[in-house]
Formats: sequence, structure tokens, C-alpha cells
Amino acid sequence: MSRERPEPAQLLGTWKLVSNTLLDMNGSTRHPLGEKPRGYLTLTPEGRFVAILAAETRKAGQSNEELAALQRSFVGYTGRFTLEPNPSDPSGWTLRNRVEVAWNEAWVGTEQVRHLSLDGDILTITARPEIGAFGDKVQLATIIWHRSR
Repeated sequence: MSRERPEPAQLLGTWKLVSNTLLDMNGSTRHPLGEKPRGYLTLTPEGRFVAILAAETRKAGQSNEELAALQRSFVGYTGRFTLEPNPSDPSGWTLRNRVEVAWNEAWVGTEQVRHLSLDGDILTITARPEIGAFGDKVQLATIIWHRSR
């Protein structure tokens, strides 16, 4: 049974992070932010987004090593977005994030392309297979969010 594509307005709002999973091309799955990561995604009617993801085990740090560990256990970026119907998924959308500010300066000025699907209050975002924020291997990232009320 195929689902209909949700209206763009149904994707807007604030979403609480449920999971962040990476699938390596060799078939291994991992959770770089742990089994219970923390974070929020906000998509505004004006076309702005803010995404914040943090590992479940973060601890305050002072030393260079501790501060580096904090950098590796956090993802945050913001900018403008557009939505387009996903031609390969009749019930999904393609989200194009144009990054203006990011925890990793290498992302600033880039376009991050993601695919969205909505099932009730569950928003699933999948990235194209690429070298991602958590390593140097090609991987497929799937991030699941729950609508925050």
C-alpha cells in the first residue's frame, strides 16, 4: 500500500531526536551518538532550519582532549532549506539545506541533501550514501525524529 506525499506544512515545526544510525557499505550498523542521542530539528515556515544532535554520554570538558571529544559527539548546523517532491519516492520529499553556520566549518556554504518521509508523528531523514560527519567511510545515515509538542 502506498502512502500519499504529506503537505509541506506537515513537515514544519520542531522534532525531537529519536535515533541516528549509520550503515556502512560493508553492512555494519552503528550509532555514533549512542542508543539514546539528544537533539532537536526545527523547520520554519520561512524556510529556516536548525539541527542540533548530541551524544547521550557527553560530559563537560576542560582539557584539549576533553574538548575534542565534545566536538566529536555533537552536530549542529543552521541555514535555509527548500523542499521538493522526491522523484524516487512518491510519498517523500527531498530537503535541501544550505548551511550558513555549522559546528564544522567545512559544512558552511555547502548544500546538504536529505530525503524525508513522514509516518504520523515520526519523521525519517535519510542522507545519500556519502562520507559523513562521523568518519571517513562511505555510509548511509538515517535519522529518526518525533514531533515535539
